[in-house]
Amino acid sequence: MQTHHINTLISLLKIFDANYFDHAHESRLKGLNPNDRQDLSTACDIFLQAEYLAFSDRERLDFIAITGFYLEQPGCDFDDLFANLALVFGEEIRDQRAFMGHLLAIIQAYEATHA
Repeated sequence: MQTHHINTLISLLKIFDANYFDHAHESRLKGLNPNDRQDLSTACDIFLQAEYLAFSDRERLDFIAITGFYLEQPGCDFDDLFANLALVFGEEIRDQRAFMGHLLAIIQAYEATHA
């Protein structure tokens, strides 16, 4: 994964990174499993949606295009991306590709309702 692409995706996922996350709100993540599509959607609705929609149109399209591109690559496991993050979820992400696929569907839904 190219460094520019990693940095772009990190900027999207920083909202869940322990180094940037407002730990006063950590209780709102309690019980949410990042491996469960519905729980991830709930976490994104609480913490990511407003942040995501504040990005420029170009940045939002980049998030979608880059994520989609790497999901289309059968050998991409997103290890480079997740190695740069310390996510605050109580559970480890078991399948990074599935997580990114769910995240892509979530932000595409944000785009559809934002347009």
